[in-house]
Amino acid sequence: MPSLVPELALCLHMLQRELNLNCMELEYEKANKKEVELRADFAADLLAQGHSCTVTKTELSKKYGLSRRQARRIKANAMGLIVQDFEEINIERPQMVANLLVTLEQGMQKGLIDNQSSGVASCARQII
Repeated sequence: MPSLVPELALCLHMLQRELNLNCMELEYEKANKKEVELRADFAADLLAQGHSCTVTKTELSKKYGLSRRQARRIKANAMGLIVQDFEEINIERPQMVANLLVTLEQGMQKGLIDNQSSGVASCARQII
């Protein structure tokens, strides 16, 4: 008498896979334009506050349930918003300035966390 266990196991596996695919489709619906703008604004705010790119991606992933790849794209859009702001006030080399400011703010944040007041003052002096 043939055993039905292997066939049942295969059917169960295929059913589970189909269920997982359907759940993924429901979770990852495409964001509308307003949601994309909100996410980019959130990321730009984090970057402007001095959070690192890694922290920004992690926070985006947590808050909006995004993959790391999606969060990286949104972070790149947020950096673009910061660059646009600098272009509007007519700063030369806006991409470099944006990266520099984010790096200095990250240094200030790290100095505050590590109780290194001289590091905070040094980064703040460069910004001013």
